[in-house]
Amino acid sequence: MRALVGELISESPLLGVFTNYASTVVNYALALAYIILLTRFIPLTQYGYYNAMLALLSTVGLFFPTFGIDNAIAREGAMNHARGGTVYMHYSAMFALSLTLTLAYSVTGLALIPVFIKDGVPAWLMGIVAVWAVYTLIQGVNNALNFHLWAVGSVATQGIGLILGSIAFRVIEIALIVVLRNVYAIAVSYLIGQLTIAAYYMGKVRQWPSLRAGYGLIRARVKEYVNMGFQYWLAAYLGGISGTLVAYLVFKLLGASASGIYGLTLNIIGLVGNFAGSVGAVFGTVASHGYAVSLDVGSLAKDYSGGYVVVGSILALIAILLTPLAPILHVINGAYTAAVPYVMLLFATTPASVVDGVYMMYYWVTGKGWLAVERSAVGAVASVLTFIALAHLINLYAVVVANYVGVTLTLILYWLNNRPWGWRLGAVTALSLAAPMASAILYAMSDPALTWPIPQLAVLLLFTLVMLLVKPIPRRLITDAPRRLRVILTPFSR
Repeated sequence: MRALVGELISESPLLGVFTNYASTVVNYALALAYIILLTRFIPLTQYGYYNAMLALLSTVGLFFPTFGIDNAIAREGAMNHARGGTVYMHYSAMFALSLTLTLAYSVTGLALIPVFIKDGVPAWLMGIVAVWAVYTLIQGVNNALNFHLWAVGSVATQGIGLILGSIAFRVIEIALIVVLRNVYAIAVSYLIGQLTIAAYYMGKVRQWPSLRAGYGLIRARVKEYVNMGFQYWLAAYLGGISGTLVAYLVFKLLGASASGIYGLTLNIIGLVGNFAGSVGAVFGTVASHGYAVSLDVGSLAKDYSGGYVVVGSILALIAILLTPLAPILHVINGAYTAAVPYVMLLFATTPASVVDGVYMMYYWVTGKGWLAVERSAVGAVASVLTFIALAHLINLYAVVVANYVGVTLTLILYWLNNRPWGWRLGAVTALSLAAPMASAILYAMSDPALTWPIPQLAVLLLFTLVMLLVKPIPRRLITDAPRRLRVILTPFSR
């Protein structure tokens, strides 16, 4: 059955994971220069205002819901392709839906300008909203193009487009920060990155969607699509609103400087955190094609989560070990150096994000949407309430505690709803989460002179040794991988 899935998708799933994640690596390799320039040339308070604006704009975006229509279209389109059909009608429907919603969202975002001014954001920053509106429209087009590539299994091509977008984004960002020395440099570079992705994807898809066909498919199937995709949409909605709400609450409860620190923290942890998104995206296309031909997707989900959670943990441990070098090497400067312990502590949630990404996709593909809603509701409510309760007691550390509470509860739910995991998967997941948390907490809660770098290096080496003995990565995940990746991962496979 493994070979059958390999035939259904046009590119290697493992290569897809790493090419998708490579865009993040390239992004953050260039981001070293960005962070140096950001922390030297852009005041922390100004960066805090910028992050607060984006948080509110993102929150408002949640009021333009798809009600799961996009999820249902994606699922049906991938399965149709797996059975030998075309994705053109579904591609057109995704384009029509994305364009409509992003247009309405952009116009509403522009109407928020008086709200930002009332909240104390300087008037000269309001042009950021206009740049953001154009960025949002281009991103809507890219959503449809990205769906087309995903549905036909071109997951490595997706990753290459993201790499090119990352390079364009960061290079322009670095240049503009030197020239402009304000947050407009960041906003404009995001827009250019999306335009680069759009140009590459259009060159690969080479097929323009039909708005008429897209709207026609949606009108004909809207009730069925809502019934099919509503639960997964609601789950994603709850998760999205909790993240953006916490980001805006940081600004409202702790001030612009705390918002700036938190914004930089979120920016940096994406270096490792985006690995989870890469795994989830590739698992989604493999599982959709496999489900269409009666593959045991539950077993596949266990293999993906158990294998890639270890990779995520090792990446997190390496990132935690290296983070304190940032101020020493003047990568992070001035007041921004306060972000270091928060970055390390939130890096530790990466392994849990890998499991979350796989099982949310598993629920989506197999139609178990209400389990996804349960997971998102518990995680969202617990995280937001924990932050509100602790914000004035432990300041920005409340965000860390809120994340840890949410992560722990969602992993418990995944275990309860998908038993039996077996001792191997349970132990590997627990160790993969505990190791980076212990490494980060040792630094953050003690004298850094005594707790870095020896303890962090020891935890990394010990965890790697244990995983070499346990061999948590199933052989079928690396069988069709390029030779160099197989060489790296084979010692961890069974």
